[in-house]
This record gives sequence, structure tokens and C-alpha cells, in this order.
Amino acid sequence: MKRRLSLVMLLMLGLFALACSSSSTDNNKAVDRAVDVQAHVTQWLAAMAHPVIPADQLKADIDQNKGYQIVSVRSAADYAKGHIKTAVNFPYKTIADDATLAKLDKTKHTVTYCYTGHTGQLSMVVLGLMGYDVTNLKFGMMGWTDDQSALNYTGVFDCNPPNYPTETTVNTSGPFQPPVIMAGAADDIATIIKTRFQQYFKALAKPVITPDQVKAIIDDPNQAKNYQIISVRKAADYAKGHIKGAINIPWNAIATPANLAKIDPAKKIITYCYTGHTGMVAATVLNLLGYNAIDMKYGMMGWTDDQSVLNYTGVFDCNPPNYETTK
Repeated sequence: MKRRLSLVMLLMLGLFALACSSSSTDNNKAVDRAVDVQAHVTQWLAAMAHPVIPADQLKADIDQNKGYQIVSVRSAADYAKGHIKTAVNFPYKTIADDATLAKLDKTKHTVTYCYTGHTGQLSMVVLGLMGYDVTNLKFGMMGWTDDQSALNYTGVFDCNPPNYPTETTVNTSGPFQPPVIMAGAADDIATIIKTRFQQYFKALAKPVITPDQVKAIIDDPNQAKNYQIISVRKAADYAKGHIKGAINIPWNAIATPANLAKIDPAKKIITYCYTGHTGMVAATVLNLLGYNAIDMKYGMMGWTDDQSVLNYTGVFDCNPPNYETTK
């Protein structure tokens, strides 16, 4: 009798353990986590003070030994030709890798920089969404020095931009359903974000598109139907002039449910801002959320020289400083 009771108890314990195991598996079953990621992104964007730091401010902070963690996301070869003092090097496509993150100090304020500000901004968003205190050097190395041996880049800003046409028509779009983000039900947001960015970088060709390429797209109806253009500038500046067909969603509100409903997930998204920086913030966030987005290089600054449309004093200074670099 005692033996029979023992066998029954063992059986019950086994069934209980199996139930617990099954419950644990169910908790990690892949489910749509889009709402969770959207909420995290929206909160992060709303809390952001400044997505960029100007070169003169960074130079002053370095001179005052503020102890920033400076990260060059240029290629290793270009880092070797010259970089900002104390900067470490992690090419931008590796910024979400576990090996890179293991070498970054999360307790320090981090400043990313690249060639022109764009991939530095992309890297800043990746790190910021994973909990780093981070900002990006405005205009990258292009805004730090005019030393061509250190710049080693042919794609710097053309100080004689085209004067492509703009419109003042208020364009609307939607409603659309946002993409699904599949992840484990019990996975934390930081892990989901890291994994998605690792996947994004593996598939990424180029994160930017040039203004002349955008102009060619909107001039060709067969191409234009496959794209959606989003101005992420302020509504008042959108009203002064924007690229033909563009809708307006301010960059720091790009991930709210109401604004995502305006974005067509079946189309390739082109974002643009004033100088390329906040356009890249928006494009990076949209890629995280499952869209296929690319940023227009140099933003409206690369599209027109019409000051009434630009309506912005922070455009690139074509006579940049020549701050010190080291090898």
C-alpha cells in the first residue's frame, strides 16, 4: 500500500513538473510584441533632449576632461588615418554585436561619430534604445576637421546644393496596420531590440539615399508608387515647403500608434529632416518596428538652398574647424 502511494505521488510530481515546463515554454512562445516595442521607442523619443552635439561643444567638453566615451563608427582603416582623441572604434554595422557591447561602458556618457553624421546617428539610436546615455556628433568627422587625410571620404556635403522644387500641399495617408514583431512572450525589450538590430545590420546595404536619387524616384511614376516619403520636420516648416507627396510626422513622435497608422508597411519609406540627423533617427526607429526605411542624406539641406523653405540656422558650415585628430 505504501509503495502504491509512493508511486502515485511520484507520478503526480512528474505531471506537475511537466505542467510547469509546458507553462514556461508557453511563456516563451513567439507572439506579436509590436505594442511593447512601440511603447518603449515612444517613451525614449519623448525623453530625448538632444540627438546631436555640435563639434565646438564636444571639443570644449574634451578639453575640460568630462570623461566621455567617444565611439568612432567609421571603418577601421579610416579610424587609423585619424580619429578624435580617446575614441574607440566599432564600425557601425557591429554596434549591436555582443562583442561590441561588452566593451562599452554603460555608466559613461557616450558620443558616437562617423563621416557625415548619418551612421553615427544610426548607432546612437541603437545604443540609446538599449539604455545607453548617448548622443551623436553633428555632421560627424566632416564637422570636426577639413583635413582630407583624416576625413578620407568623398561624400561630404556639397556646399552648392541643387534647388529642387517643393510643394505646400498637405498630404495625408492611411490608415494602415503596423507590422508584426515576433518575439518570445517573456523576452525583455532590450534583448528584442538587440536581436532585431543585429538582423537589420546583416541585411543592410545602405542606410541613406541621396537627394538626386529621391528626385529621380518622384519624377518616375512607376518608381514613386512603391515609396512613401515622410518629412519629420516641424509642422510649421513642413507648411513652408516639402518634397512632393511627402506626409508630415515629427521625428520624436514617429512611433505613436496614431502616426504609425499613417505609414504604409507595404512601401519603402524615405524619411528626411533638416540636415539628415533626425531623419536618420526616424528611419532607424521605423526599421526596428518592421518597416523598410531609408534616410535622405543631408535632409532638406541637400535638397534646396531656398532659405524660406530651409528655415533653419543649423546647416553645415562650409568652413569647418580643424580640430585635432590622433592616430
